[in-house]
Amino acid sequence: MQYVIVINIDYENHSLASCRKLWVELDRKMGEAGFSKHKRLFVSSMDWQATCKQAQAVVANVEKALAAENIIVFDLIKEFYCFEFSRMNDLLDPCHHEPDVSFLDTGAFMALTGSKFRKVPC
Repeated sequence: MQYVIVINIDYENHSLASCRKLWVELDRKMGEAGFSKHKRLFVSSMDWQATCKQAQAVVANVEKALAAENIIVFDLIKEFYCFEFSRMNDLLDPCHHEPDVSFLDTGAFMALTGSKFRKVPC
């Protein structure tokens, strides 16, 4: 099972330079820690607990690295969470799971009226 780590940075309330520096560092360190990328998500094949611990360790290390530049990582991070990759539903991707129906015989349906079924013409 694969898990996804989402890290959203608070670009609305912090400088673009600080947020950009944080993202570049997070992106690099998550890759070094074994996470692969899917768009702006970090994907892991480790179990849930290991994935969470690894991601938290990366963020803590980035916090230490950027502290010298007066960047407080946990102030800049807006959201930081983990979920199963299979539960992701990308609404920008077209859905390929719709059934193909070429003909539907509505005359074969039975309607329920009272306690009896009867054929209802459409």
